[in-house]
Amino acid sequence: MTTFNRSISKWQKQLTARQSGQATFEYLCVVSCCVIILVVPDSNGNILIVQLANAFKGFYNAFAFAISFSSTITPL
Repeated sequence: MTTFNRSISKWQKQLTARQSGQATFEYLCVVSCCVIILVVPDSNGNILIVQLANAFKGFYNAFAFAISFSSTITPL
């Protein structure tokens, strides 16, 4: 019975090692696809990551402008 348990344990370790390798490969594929999508220009020559950065800058500028009008004086 102990030999059977040892062989199962060895099989489980090998399976776990293969699964972790597969997860790494899947992660690498997804991340590389995302980077390609963000960096490669579209038909108009626009790069998506530059558009994203400009959108974040615009939203932050609007937020900072709105906060600059805030007042700590509240009516009773």
